[in-house]
Amino acid sequence: EEIEDYAIILLDLKGNIKIWNKGAEKIKGYSKEDVLEKNFRMFYSSEDQEKGLPENLMAEALEKGKALTEGWRQRKDGTLIWVSSVLTALHDTETHKVIGFTKVVRDFTERKKIERAEFLSEIVRNMYDPIISINLNRSITDWNQAAEDTFGWKKEEVLGKTVREILKPDIPEDAVDEVSKGLQEKGFWRGEVMFHTRTGAPVNTLQTTSFLKKLDGTVTGIVLLIRDITERKKAEQELEKLNNNLELKVKQRTQEIFERDRRFQSLIENDYTITSL
Repeated sequence: EEIEDYAIILLDLKGNIKIWNKGAEKIKGYSKEDVLEKNFRMFYSSEDQEKGLPENLMAEALEKGKALTEGWRQRKDGTLIWVSSVLTALHDTETHKVIGFTKVVRDFTERKKIERAEFLSEIVRNMYDPIISINLNRSITDWNQAAEDTFGWKKEEVLGKTVREILKPDIPEDAVDEVSKGLQEKGFWRGEVMFHTRTGAPVNTLQTTSFLKKLDGTVTGIVLLIRDITERKKAEQELEKLNNNLELKVKQRTQEIFERDRRFQSLIENDYTITSL
């Protein structure tokens, strides 16, 4: 009854809750009055219920003695927690028949968050493209190695400052409104933005802006995925220049041919006139 680090739950053969300790109240957020005599299926998502996960776990415990599982579960307040649980078949000491199940649950949410954060941080660090995270106050909270290499600013120099302050983007006011609209309606915005390096050199970029969210959907900030397209833009400009030059030469050549044909036609007409005379 007094154990709080583990949820210890006693179920009957149908999965109805018979005992609910303080640990279960702490981890799941439900009081005894909320759950006693109700089926433990209530703690599983509708998707897991459709798959028959609760029933499958009981069947496995009956066959093998116990069933182990890990996954996201929902507390009474709607928040998600990552739990590890063991469902064990409970036998009568005299008849040895199964009379119910014990379910022991431990909350590993914080560990899962740390693992997830470390995994995402490792991905960010090893990306070839700049990735910049900012909080809801627009202050920079993360700046990967690619951002250092592209813009010349060290991470420790930019933390707490704004992207506009550091990178001096060339973006019109209507584009700022477009970014906000895209984030609100779609959850992301994608477009071209001109940034500047520490030395003031311009960098053409293709930027994807999206929300950073917690597992429950709460927005905690914004992440900028940036691709340096400066060389591509130079190539496009050179190609455009080449096309313009070719178009001009074609026009000049066409005019030359037209003038030549006109002179040739004039000579033929003059020659015909002289011959007739």
